[in-house]
Amino acid sequence: MAAIFKREFRAFFNGVLGWLFVAVTFAFMSLYFLVYNLLNGLANAGYLYGAVIFLYIVTIPILTMKIFAEDRKNKTDQMLYTAPVSLFKLVMGKYLALAAVFTIPVLISALFPIILSSYGAVPLGESYACALGYYLYGLAAIAIGLYISSKTENVIVAAVLTVLATFLVYVMTGIENIISSVPVLPTLLEGLNFMSRFEIFESGYIDLTAVLYFVTVIAVFIFLTIMGIKTRRSTFTKKNFARKTGSLLLTVIVIAALVAGNIGFSKIPEKYTSYNMESNKVYDITDDTRAVLEALTTDVTFYVYNTENSVDTGVRRTLGQYDEYEHITVEYIDPSEQPNFGEQYEAESLSTGSIVVVCGDKYKVVDYDDLYEYEVNYYTYSYDTTGYDAEGQLTSAIGYVTSTETDIVYVIGGNDELSLGSGFTEAITKLNAEVESVDLITLDEIPAEVSAIIILAPETDINEDEAQIIRDYLDNGGSMYVTLQYTQSPLTNFYSILEDYGIGVESGIITETDRSYYYQEADYLIPSLTNATANGTSGGDTVFMLQCVGLTNLTSDDDDTAEDTSDESVSLASALDADDVEAEEAAEEDDLSVYVLAKTSENAVLKTSPYTATTLDYEEGDETGEFSIGLAAEKGDTKVVVFASPAMTDDTVDSYISNYNSKLFGNVMSYLTGAEESDTSVAIPAKEISTTYVTVATKDIIVLGVTFIIIVPVVMIIIGIVIWVRRRKR
Repeated sequence: MAAIFKREFRAFFNGVLGWLFVAVTFAFMSLYFLVYNLLNGLANAGYLYGAVIFLYIVTIPILTMKIFAEDRKNKTDQMLYTAPVSLFKLVMGKYLALAAVFTIPVLISALFPIILSSYGAVPLGESYACALGYYLYGLAAIAIGLYISSKTENVIVAAVLTVLATFLVYVMTGIENIISSVPVLPTLLEGLNFMSRFEIFESGYIDLTAVLYFVTVIAVFIFLTIMGIKTRRSTFTKKNFARKTGSLLLTVIVIAALVAGNIGFSKIPEKYTSYNMESNKVYDITDDTRAVLEALTTDVTFYVYNTENSVDTGVRRTLGQYDEYEHITVEYIDPSEQPNFGEQYEAESLSTGSIVVVCGDKYKVVDYDDLYEYEVNYYTYSYDTTGYDAEGQLTSAIGYVTSTETDIVYVIGGNDELSLGSGFTEAITKLNAEVESVDLITLDEIPAEVSAIIILAPETDINEDEAQIIRDYLDNGGSMYVTLQYTQSPLTNFYSILEDYGIGVESGIITETDRSYYYQEADYLIPSLTNATANGTSGGDTVFMLQCVGLTNLTSDDDDTAEDTSDESVSLASALDADDVEAEEAAEEDDLSVYVLAKTSENAVLKTSPYTATTLDYEEGDETGEFSIGLAAEKGDTKVVVFASPAMTDDTVDSYISNYNSKLFGNVMSYLTGAEESDTSVAIPAKEISTTYVTVATKDIIVLGVTFIIIVPVVMIIIGIVIWVRRRKR
């Protein structure tokens, strides 16, 4: 086998073909590296592999067309077949020679992520996972070309047939979608779908099932090549018909065994066969969801309104992780076979890709568009995918269909309050709570079954009767979320309710002198978070609070009864249960504890007359120091959370900071409604789909581009031509 390998490998580089293949392949890879990574600054080198894979349709046929066909044409195959070497070693020697030539440009391209890493942080795991998928795809395509070349003595025919074969495996997903209404056929064709397996690697995973698939394809076509040659040699040596029949039967048995092995391996749970190389683990379910799934005692079914092969890779991977749990079943519904499936769930126009979560008689429809978050790109007039929310939507749906009660949250109006942003409403519905907007003036009381009330930056004061309604609700163990804004006239009745819970309000607008605590304008604050850092909002995340008033902890002289945990990731509930001496003393005195959630720097300024101020810096009459701008109070079962900014629940502001405000809001509402104490109600925030970038100097772009796209390939081709000319002269 070694002799065959050396003969074939040298043959490629003793002429132009091998050099040309390496040069052209590397030039195209370098071109996409230039466009995607150097010019556009994308840190993930995996993008170039997905873009250049179409090149296999041309380069693989050129590489493989001569490997057997030319021997047959020149009648040198008979000499090979009668040589003292087994057919297996003969075929493997040729295949390994092809694989070695193919490996050269792939190995060189493996330097790209390393080069990029000198310009910034690069997701090496994702880049090399995609490179592995690209490499395995190519090796499988080479095995197909090897087999086709062994079936003909015409080099052109071998090339054309290999072009057709590589094109078919490249577009197989589209073909399956076209014939999806034909029974069984799409499932059979999936066995030749290279792209669906490559997309697994492209999404940042190393999947052993996909690796085994490509290895199986290689093994099948090498075996077919061996058996084809054996049958032809049998004819040449006048073997009998029985031997041909035995070879055919052996071929069927071997292929069936390999297919069965793949099917059996695919039944192994993904957690044992799939390795996530992503830096941010977008498609993996979190520990919070796993806790929910482990606590389930009733069966829940996910009906996915799409064929399994048509569901995008990320969603299918997430669904597979849910399916690993005992009480979760995932079923795929083919829309062409059951076009009216959604009618039984009051969804006559159920969109393809949507998921119906069912438990007994309860169900919830999760529309496909809700699985992702989108943002308008005004440069391209299109939508960019910015977030992945499948886990949040599905875990919320599980909580809804398995719960026996539904929380109700009132958004209080009637005093010129702000409205609740849609992203923040979504954060509440993820907790399986219903949001109702009510005017306080229309209420005689707030029902005890209301889990929490929300009052957003009122401009005018409530009257004494309305204040009493809120007091009665809170006295009965209710919960309240409040945002505030600066008003020239004090909200005496409303502020008195907050004072009952140890929270005072200082009139004025806070500005910052510390540059790290504000963005652009001195009153656009980026506070220090202390005890509210869960569900994706950690101490390093950016919460945006505009035009804050000041808050005072009336139970403490130093205005900070909570331990500062800004560098830790803890839940609001656990922070409020923190072991704090002053808080314990307050609890002993009047059963009241107040905790700081967000605060300014020590150099902040409270502008006491903001409308007449001439500067955002300190003026006479202003106050300076560290101010609380987020406080939480507990008194018995009553919970009150106050943030000093009117922009805390604004969608536009939230979009500036990757939705961290709504993540914080969801965490707070989980605490206020008691959802965090439930086994099945948990709010999982959408995961940011972020693209990391590097900055490459223009001169480096020019040098690297010219070197990789022009100089290196041209040198390779010149070397090949020189070697070919010298051999011709001998």
